[in-house]
Amino acid sequence: MTDIAKNPASPAPRSRAMFPQYARQTMQRGLALQRDWLPIPAGWPFAARTTLAGLLALYVAYTLQLDTPYSAMTTVLIVSNPVRGMILSKSIYRFLGTLVGAVASIVLLELFSQTPVLFFTGFALWLGLCTTVATLLRHFRSYAAVLAGYTVSLVAFSAAATPDQTFQIISGRISVVSVGIVCSAVVSALFAGSGATNDLKKRLLKLSQDLIAYMDLSLFREPGIAHVPERRAAANSIIQINDLIEFAATESGEIEQRRRALRAALAALPGTLAEAPFVGGALSPADHALLGPGSHRLETTADVERLRQDVRARIEMKPETEAQDLPQTASALVRLDALLDRLLFALTTLEARTPTPGDYRAAIFHHRDYRTAVKNGVRAALAVSIASVFWVMTAWNTGALLMSLVGPLVSMLATRDRPELASIDFMKGIVLSTFVGFIFSFAILPHIDGFPLLACAFGVVLFIGAWIMSVPQYAGMAAGFLIFFVTLVAVGNPMKFDVEGYLDNAMILVLGAVFTVVAFQTILPDSPERNVKRLSRSIRHDLGQLINSAALPDLTAYEQNTHSLLIRLSELTAATPDARPMLDGGIAALRIGQEIIWARRAIVETGLIDPDLRAHFRRLSVIDGNPHEAAVLAVTLSARVEAIPSTDPQHRAAFLRAAQSMREVSDQIRERAYFFVKNGGLSNAHGN
Repeated sequence: MTDIAKNPASPAPRSRAMFPQYARQTMQRGLALQRDWLPIPAGWPFAARTTLAGLLALYVAYTLQLDTPYSAMTTVLIVSNPVRGMILSKSIYRFLGTLVGAVASIVLLELFSQTPVLFFTGFALWLGLCTTVATLLRHFRSYAAVLAGYTVSLVAFSAAATPDQTFQIISGRISVVSVGIVCSAVVSALFAGSGATNDLKKRLLKLSQDLIAYMDLSLFREPGIAHVPERRAAANSIIQINDLIEFAATESGEIEQRRRALRAALAALPGTLAEAPFVGGALSPADHALLGPGSHRLETTADVERLRQDVRARIEMKPETEAQDLPQTASALVRLDALLDRLLFALTTLEARTPTPGDYRAAIFHHRDYRTAVKNGVRAALAVSIASVFWVMTAWNTGALLMSLVGPLVSMLATRDRPELASIDFMKGIVLSTFVGFIFSFAILPHIDGFPLLACAFGVVLFIGAWIMSVPQYAGMAAGFLIFFVTLVAVGNPMKFDVEGYLDNAMILVLGAVFTVVAFQTILPDSPERNVKRLSRSIRHDLGQLINSAALPDLTAYEQNTHSLLIRLSELTAATPDARPMLDGGIAALRIGQEIIWARRAIVETGLIDPDLRAHFRRLSVIDGNPHEAAVLAVTLSARVEAIPSTDPQHRAAFLRAAQSMREVSDQIRERAYFFVKNGGLSNAHGN
């Protein structure tokens, strides 16, 4: 044995060395066959975690002898998410929303428990208020507001019949929610990993690459073209990353330290994306020859830095006579320098591996649509009011369950982009849950003895439902199915098998689901066409405020606000393809606002104070209703600014840049005049 061990050419060591390679090849072939013949569903890790957390919550609730142990499992299903950071964030806000809703329940019961009309009215007003607030908020803060509203329907209606047990009912509700939250957090911490953090880092790298490619395309390869699809894709990526930062910050201390810097970097990008094609189109052929693909190919952040250095060198060497003969080219170079400066700040921040020191206050602006928020609140209040009248008139003994369904659905779905479609998906899931729940309750459960068998039976349904939830187009239906399947089966200790009670509950749930669909279709229904007009009016209104502003407007704030409206407008073009011209008009309005700010900034930098000139700028506000007059005023203003005498070459160049900006304003107004016509809409766009 000693000789063999010392002899490297002996066959035994060679065979042992070959074995790992052979084993790896065999394993790879086996995995390839498995992928071809028995593919594993992509959402299985999420389904497995959700199933495990749900069963764990049910077991803990049984152990603690809570009154409604199945509600702990329902909490798990509601907060379930493929990303751990989202689970943690949603769980925190679910707990806070439950607490606020519990307090509201106590107040309503204390004040109106003996007067049903006032009690129902108070609940309707509270739910309407919470729905309004939820529409104005984002992420899981919105969900917390929704939960604060509908928790009253889950707690107060049960406690109204037995007011002496109010504290027990509320504490039981908080207990099952807490159990579900803790179980979800434990399972996600053990098995989910840092999903949001890893996903964020990948998306930041991809966004940096996409931004550089977009700049190369817009500035040099295809300048002067809007590149709307590419810009829309980048804008959607920015919004998704901005949302993901919040969830990743709950997982990672590093992301928490970088959060402000990352959001400031993202805030600098919307205006940069919008301005790049126009700056590229304004560059002279000579500038394109010196700065374009022949000299630069933008592929990395270092390439962008070199381009900025060359642009600054070009600005310094450009003859004054050339700047006077072609003021638009000098203006384009200055704009390009500022654009690259913002882009480099964003790129270096996105690509940084450590926290970047600095005082970062900017963040992606979220447009708050107060009109839609009030409409959603009024709809929710009216819907539960009608449902409560139905309950009182029919004296249905399970009417509380109707309120417990209608309240959450009309409030929660109102925050979706297309609530009328989401309500149909939920209705499908609820109807399916009644059939599956009946079979499970009366054909399977009676033969189960002990928690292990119960876990096996429940686990199959939970896993399949959670896996379907991971498929976006079926997520709403699967969520409705799982949540109300668990609610209908209502496993307790001991278990009660009541066919009549089950059918009564199933009927009221289906009725409530149908009522919710009808409510979204008939009570202040959503109209894509009206939304397009409303968003267009908001864009024109913001532009009017910018024009009338006495102080120099904040360019970044204006760009973010208008960009958020344009994103909502672009989303509506899918449902209303004819609205595309209005999106183009909105982009022109953004461009006009940018040019006005640049013109005013150039004049301010010269130190010139001319009240007459300022009044002339304010006259451009006639653009909202009389675009043709505004276009003429812009040309007049351009000529007036260009004629301002100055012996200082830098001041002279600034006036020329301002004049060029106002000519651009006139061109944009003339090209998209239909967008600014009084009561402008789709008919004006098509008639243009």
